[in-house]
Amino acid sequence: MSQAGPNGTRDRQQLLEQSKQGQQNSLYDPQNGYLRIVQGGDTCSTLTVAIFSRPAASPLVALSYACAGADQLNMLDPDQNWRSVTSTVLPTNLTPDPNLDQLEIELPRFGQTIEIRREQNKQIRVERYRFNDQRFITE
Repeated sequence: MSQAGPNGTRDRQQLLEQSKQGQQNSLYDPQNGYLRIVQGGDTCSTLTVAIFSRPAASPLVALSYACAGADQLNMLDPDQNWRSVTSTVLPTNLTPDPNLDQLEIELPRFGQTIEIRREQNKQIRVERYRFNDQRFITE
């Protein structure tokens, strides 16, 4: 990711501008609380941010990193000093599993459902979790 300082700020502004214009498969959709930045590279090449509104609290912020082999997901709660609340709001274990060939996490641009695909021995299991204004429930 970009470094702090004047060059880092310029780099972030450039990434955001590319996302607004849909360049490099990046996408910025503020009306739906969605941002995807594609940087390329071999490790964690894509960052996706999705906002989930909660009626009685600040929005829940989901950050997904598309990484080689296994995606990573963090749910952050601004009401709790941006603490990760992934394990308390999502009813599945996302701990890296050496038995999986691939773990893919798809945050929604539209709607409230996260899709998780787990591949093992060429078999794919798809899980869907819908946000119910407080936490995610199995669909």
